[in-house]
Amino acid sequence: MNLVVKRSKWLRGEEDSYLVRGSDKKMCCLGFLGRQCNITQKEMLDIGLPNRVDHDHKFPSAIIETDKYGDSICSMLCDEIVHTNDTSIISDKQRERKLTQLFKKADIAITFVD
Repeated sequence: MNLVVKRSKWLRGEEDSYLVRGSDKKMCCLGFLGRQCNITQKEMLDIGLPNRVDHDHKFPSAIIETDKYGDSICSMLCDEIVHTNDTSIISDKQRERKLTQLFKKADIAITFVD
């Protein structure tokens, strides 16, 4: 899978992040992934983590897992992606490099544009 993240619409470096932030419609990297998986912005609006999106929609299994009770949970990889996207203590260059490595573990090629 190929994922394109538009820097002008990318929400990053903020501790309180959303898949899609309602105030300006900016998306974290997992919001861009959700769109790639045909999940609408409305369905992700002001939701912080992908496991909180309606269960009819599927993020890749490397991102969302099912626990022994049948509940959707974020994988360890997802947690690493969220932390890398949201931390304010690294530069965007470092963030892009680290996210590229992390998404590669899920067989997702990520490209940052504009």
